[in-house]
Amino acid sequence: MMASVPAKLAMTEEAWKIADEPAGKTLAFLRSLLRDFHPRDFTIELWDGTRLPAEHVQFSRFTWKICDSAVLKSMLSSANRQVALAEQYIAGEFDIIGDMEAIFPLADHLIEKDWSASELLHVARCLVALRAASQNKKGPFAVALRGPRHEKARDRAAIR
Repeated sequence: MMASVPAKLAMTEEAWKIADEPAGKTLAFLRSLLRDFHPRDFTIELWDGTRLPAEHVQFSRFTWKICDSAVLKSMLSSANRQVALAEQYIAGEFDIIGDMEAIFPLADHLIEKDWSASELLHVARCLVALRAASQNKKGPFAVALRGPRHEKARDRAAIR
């Protein structure tokens, strides 16, 4: 009977089904990234409605709504993670719904995390996989552009 329930309603932290490949890779990466962050008293919601609820018996103080997997790539590959996080929030790349002050421990964790060599390698592999998955994602208005950037014919096709 689980197949008849929409994916976003059937998800729990233990078992989740995701139709969107970039969302699946992003959620797996986030679970890995936050495995040592406790208590995880917030919900993560991705662009396709996929949700990772707060840890068991935790009240969800806010929802971190991520609009694209590129948010994580930009933040984690930046030399100044704090500025990158702020720029992405201002640009609308992610949103915080709920208690805005409750995000500061998470932000501190992401900004100040001291990565081991194996963690850096894992993050790099995940970021490459996220990039590949998000490049495969085609929206309803996706256009296949050919030719050099800013060539008149290509720009005309992009605008059309």
